[in-house]
Formats: sequence, structure tokens, C-alpha cells
Amino acid sequence: MHRFRFLIALSLAVLLVACGGRKPAGTDVTAAGEESLPKPDAAGGSVTGMPAPGASTPDPGRVDDPEPAQAAEAGDTAQATADASAAQAEPGAEAAVAVLRDYYAAINARDFARAYALWRQNPQTPAQFADGFAGTTGVSVEIGAPGPVDAGAGQRYIEIPVRLDATQADGRIDRYAGRYVLHRSVVEGGNPDWRIERATLAKQ
Repeated sequence: MHRFRFLIALSLAVLLVACGGRKPAGTDVTAAGEESLPKPDAAGGSVTGMPAPGASTPDPGRVDDPEPAQAAEAGDTAQATADASAAQAEPGAEAAVAVLRDYYAAINARDFARAYALWRQNPQTPAQFADGFAGTTGVSVEIGAPGPVDAGAGQRYIEIPVRLDATQADGRIDRYAGRYVLHRSVVEGGNPDWRIERATLAKQ
């Protein structure tokens, strides 16, 4: 009986010793197991090599090159400057008005040759033109707002309204109203300055 109990106790001791060297599953990882798993880079990347969430990547179809846009902008600016310079080089409405003021200043100074020269084409001879002012002692002119410059086929035209008071030698004042049309040419060999093309004046 004592021997039987001894055998049972010995069997239990051997069993406890055998089980005591094992640990429950999941409580430990071997060094070999640690080395077998991929580890992320020190910078925090994922084990797959893909960018970290939230990171942006360049668009392979997009080329950020500011030079073409800058070149186009520079070209537009240069063209606008050239157009503005050309517009400034051409005599405008103010130059046409100045011709009419000079015209009547010459008449009042009795410099009929200078006044005659301001016509583009005058059907009268210089002498006939001067005789037309023989009885006039002075002319005052009121120049209205000029119309737009009419451009086409290398020619420029502008219409300017006027009102005139012509004082005669006997003291009479004749009043006229109407308009002048001035012309200039931009073709090679043409007259680039404004000249009087025609006048339409009616006595009031």
C-alpha cells in the first residue's frame, strides 16, 4: 500500500516538473520570430514601402514650368507697349484741332499763304483764296468736340464742328456754323499731318 502511494506521488512530481518548463502560448516571442517579421524604417514608413498616410506625391503627368507662362506674358506686354507707342506716334484729334486754330490764326494775321497751305487740295488759286478775305477784318472761331478718327485703307479722316463770327470792314458780323473734315495719310509717300479736306459752312 505504501509502495503504491509512493509511485503515485512520484508520477505526479515528474508530471509537474515536465509541465513547469512550458509557458502559455502567446506569452513570449523568440528572437528568431522577431527577426522574421519586417520592420518599418526609422523614419516611420510602413512595412509595405508605400508613403505614410497623408503624404503627398508628385503628379507624374504635371509639369510645373513657369517659363512658358512668363514668356507669353512678356510677349503680351511687349505687344501692348508697341501698340501704345504706335498710337502715341500718330497725330490724334488734338493735332487736328490745332490745325484749325492755326488756320484761323493765319487768317487773322493776314498770312493767307500759310492758311492756304493747310488745305490738302484747294480748288481756288492762292490769289483767289486771299481775295475771299479782302473784306474781312477778323474771324473768331469756336471749335466743338471732334468726332472719332475714321481709319481705313491707309487714310485717316476726322470731322470737327465749328461756329464762326467774321467781322467785316463795314463793322458787320457774319455768323457761320458747320464743320470741317481733316485728312491725313499713313501710307508711304503720303502726308502724315492733318490737312483740311473740305468745309461745310452755312450762314446763320
